[in-house]
Amino acid sequence: MMIAPGSPNPVMMCGGGDPLDEYGKVERSVRNRRSAGAYWSRTFIAVGSLTTWTLGFKCKRANLANALRIFGIGNDIDAVSQHSVSLIGGTGELQFFLGDAGGATVGNVFTASKFCDPGSHYDVLIVWDTTNPTPSERMRVFVNSERQSAGSPTYPAQNTPGLVNSNVLHRLGALSASTSAWFDGLLSHVLFVDGKAMAPTSFGLVHPRTGQWRPKSKEAIRSAVAAGGGSRNGWGTNGFFLPFDDTTSLTTLGYDRSQSDTDTTGNNWTATNVSLTAGATYDSMLDTPTTNYAVLNSIVHPVGSGAVISGGLEVQGSHLVSNTVCRSTLALPTDRPVFFEYQYTSAPTIVQVGVVSAVSYSNQLWAASSGVSYDKNGNKRVMGATSAYGATWDAGDIIGVGCDPVAQTVTFWKNGVSQGAINAPALFTSDLLFFAANTDDYNSPKSIVNFGQRPFSYPQSGYKTLCAKNLPYPSFTKSDSVFVARADSGANIQATLSAASSWSDWIRIYKRRDAAEGWRWQFSDDAGNYLDSSGTAAKAAFPALAGTSYVGYAIKVAAANGVAMGRLAHVNGVADVVTDGLGNARKLVILRNESGGSWYVYHPDLTAGKLLYLEQSGAEATDSSISTITASGFTVAAALPSGTYRWISIAETAGLCKLGKHNGNGSNDGPFDPADFLPAFSLFKSNAVGSYWATLDNARAQYNVVSQSMWMNRTDGDQSNIPAADHVSNGVKLRSGASADNANYSGYVTWFLLFAAFPFRYANAR
Repeated sequence: MMIAPGSPNPVMMCGGGDPLDEYGKVERSVRNRRSAGAYWSRTFIAVGSLTTWTLGFKCKRANLANALRIFGIGNDIDAVSQHSVSLIGGTGELQFFLGDAGGATVGNVFTASKFCDPGSHYDVLIVWDTTNPTPSERMRVFVNSERQSAGSPTYPAQNTPGLVNSNVLHRLGALSASTSAWFDGLLSHVLFVDGKAMAPTSFGLVHPRTGQWRPKSKEAIRSAVAAGGGSRNGWGTNGFFLPFDDTTSLTTLGYDRSQSDTDTTGNNWTATNVSLTAGATYDSMLDTPTTNYAVLNSIVHPVGSGAVISGGLEVQGSHLVSNTVCRSTLALPTDRPVFFEYQYTSAPTIVQVGVVSAVSYSNQLWAASSGVSYDKNGNKRVMGATSAYGATWDAGDIIGVGCDPVAQTVTFWKNGVSQGAINAPALFTSDLLFFAANTDDYNSPKSIVNFGQRPFSYPQSGYKTLCAKNLPYPSFTKSDSVFVARADSGANIQATLSAASSWSDWIRIYKRRDAAEGWRWQFSDDAGNYLDSSGTAAKAAFPALAGTSYVGYAIKVAAANGVAMGRLAHVNGVADVVTDGLGNARKLVILRNESGGSWYVYHPDLTAGKLLYLEQSGAEATDSSISTITASGFTVAAALPSGTYRWISIAETAGLCKLGKHNGNGSNDGPFDPADFLPAFSLFKSNAVGSYWATLDNARAQYNVVSQSMWMNRTDGDQSNIPAADHVSNGVKLRSGASADNANYSGYVTWFLLFAAFPFRYANAR
């Protein structure tokens, strides 16, 4: 639910300012363009501590290719004689490595978690402390303040010296003269504390209102480092702090600000192939953890065989021969106009740019039934219909796109000249909207976008840039006030879940993970009983739960959250009109006779006149038991047997709940389901006969890949890797490679329901 323009803002009313600005606003980031050979370097004059130091940085991934080197020492990018490096590899792990001059591994930590989220920023902290008597404490990795577990680590012997912090060449964004594995993305607030092993809480904190990890201010960081004592106000001989926010020159951009915002004598870094020249190569970005601009979504499927590059603002390569689909990571705001620019650098046969809804997110624009676009031949395409529009355009022309949800128009500019506003009211009632572009060229052109993180070539007044700060305030700052997922033992799960969801009206669902047991659906208006979605049995008294491992979900029932429930006394032969009060026809409806029988499920993306059954594994079937879905409610068929029926309505709600469908491909590069939040829970049902209702959640898997699944229509306990997915800051990326996967069944439509952990406005990369 979004806040209407001019209405009171509950986020602001609860005290404090914008949570994105509170505690510490990160002003700028620097873009590392691997294609340009960009990096930063410094050779320390003196030798600092070789046994103890702390490295911190914030980063945003653009390129998901292998071996993205961020920091360290090395003369040969591919040799095992690299001395130290922290990196995010192509499969998503973050690695912290130390090798000796002879090529032997001294220390090596690969995180068990995968980090392939291009939609937002990660906050990474690396601690090297070989003085620690505990081996696992000598190499520590934190992401968004959370200590990362390591898979098969090698820890150094106590008091082992490393080469980081010695008087040799150090680099940020690269390790050698080869560009084959350099980092491609954004870096901000890079810092190094010489001689101290520091905690994440020195540099950030969990925001009390959003529940998300937020950076501290530069002043607070300096204060935290100074508090521990030591030379140079606690930073040590070679310590530095690079906020990258002085754009006077490339020299000032690399100034060490550990001592103050005006000091010029610190441990400054030198830029190589970084640009402050206006245009597409400008590398000082407004995209930071406290603004978070849209970039091109490098995990959308299909993107062919290439990769998004240049900090997420360009796409180039062989993948352009397969009808490239470029989409923004951020959905467009619903209450204010936004503007962005697009350019390509050669002459494809077909190029289109515009706005597309989530319904057509993975489709080419010329095949999209829900979008507005401007073709290089001068035509426009509006909701699937093509007609004449404006001037033709070609390589080098800059196309501005203005999307105004208030006026319900989309306007295009060619090199600053308006081609006219296009009225498209149907577009603004269809679904979440995204920037979109695609081409079918075989000459590998480069597509370049700008969402406002760098200066526009032809800015237009009255429009906002596309970033998280310009999204509407959600009606809640963290979603666990609406939806909660928890894991605990059978003896404790009810108390744990109820403590986290102490609402007057609720739905709670419990499932045993360590043994076969049904799904227990409990309702606040009948809390002594439950219904089981793994079968058709009548409701029964809620039992004492046993076993070592359970998961539980709680949903707050309230019209403002898009959730309603009730009980209906139905008489066979008489149709009932149920009023749910949600004001949204795009909703999931569940209906179940308490005396026993099927769980009827309506989803808005099912074929008209068909339903699914929650206790079954079949395909959609013709059934009118639930029909006439309107914004105010639905109709229960007269033909159903008499009895008391439990009904649940869950409406698609901005920042909280997303309903949709995708076409499965059976690949670990599966479909991407866009949302305007980081999911806490996802439910999938394929149209393939024999597919199960698959659930994933962030209670059982705190980091990606989320692969602990269970099936809501079966009694089985935890399953592994069927399905598997990444819950990322702006949706779900399917990562299962089985053709018969329950969420990514090859060749079949899959319907889904997502509940949020955090609205995108406040979500970190996961």
